[in-house]
Amino acid sequence: MFRTISFFGLACWAPDVLSQDPNSMYNLLHEHIALVTFEQVAAGFGYSHLGIDLSLICNFTLMRKLYCNFVYSYMHGIAKSENDEVAEGDSGSQLTYHINIKDGRSTKVKSFFRMLDSQPKRRNCRAEHTREDPLTPLESELFALPKFTPIDWFDPGYWHTTLTVHERLDYIEHGVHIGLPLAEDCQTWEQCSLWKNLPVEEFMETYGNAVLALYKMPTAEEVEQLRQWGEELEELDLEAQLGDEGSGDEGSGGYEYNSMLMDMSATIILYLKPNK
Repeated sequence: MFRTISFFGLACWAPDVLSQDPNSMYNLLHEHIALVTFEQVAAGFGYSHLGIDLSLICNFTLMRKLYCNFVYSYMHGIAKSENDEVAEGDSGSQLTYHINIKDGRSTKVKSFFRMLDSQPKRRNCRAEHTREDPLTPLESELFALPKFTPIDWFDPGYWHTTLTVHERLDYIEHGVHIGLPLAEDCQTWEQCSLWKNLPVEEFMETYGNAVLALYKMPTAEEVEQLRQWGEELEELDLEAQLGDEGSGDEGSGGYEYNSMLMDMSATIILYLKPNK
C-alpha cells in the first residue's frame, strides 16, 4: 500500500473525512488506493485469519459501500470528536461564563465552587467552559431561591434580615442541615479532604456546629405567632364558606397551614432542647 501511495505522489493515506464529499478527486484517489490494495492483499490470503469471504472482493459496488461507510461515518465520527476537543482546548475559542450576583448566596459557597473550578480535571474528561468574575458583575436573572438546600447556602445576614420566619421554617422543616464548614476550612482541596467523607455526626461536632452558631433559628414564640395567624386564616375561610352558599368549596387553607405549623413547632422544640 505504501508503494502505491508513493506512486500517486502522496505523502500518506489521509482522505478528507470531514469534507463529506466522497466524490472529490482527492477522496476518489484515496478510495481507489484503499480498494485496490485491499483486493491485492485479500487475494494473496493476507486476511485469511479473519475468515473473510473472498467471493465478495469482486463485488465492487458492495466494497465501495463498505469503504464509504467506514471512512465517512466511522472515521468521520472519530475525526469530528477529536476536532471538537481541540477547539474546546483552544482558549481563544472557548466560551467563558460570567458569574452573576445571586441575592442571598454566601460568599463562602461561591468561593468554594470557584476553588473546585481550579482543580485539575480527570483525564479524558471533556473540557468545561470557563467561569470568571467580571469587573462589574450583573445581578442574576434567576430570582427564585434554591429549594432543599443547607441553611449555610445563605449569607447569615440574609438569613436573619431578609428571609421571613415562614421561609426559614421551610428550610428546616426536615431538619437543620449544614453543607460546608467555616470559610477558612474549605479554601483548598487539601482542607476539604479532611472533612468531605466524615459521618454527619462527626462533621457537625468538628465543623458544623461552629457554622450553625452563625444562624438564628425561629423561636417558639415566632412559631406560635404564625400558628395564631393560621387560626385567623381558618376563621376567614369559614366565613367565606358560609358566605358562599352552594359553591361547594371547602376552606381548608387555614387548617393545612396550622397543621404545618404544628410540625414546625415540634422541629423547633427539638432544636431548642438542650443536649444531655
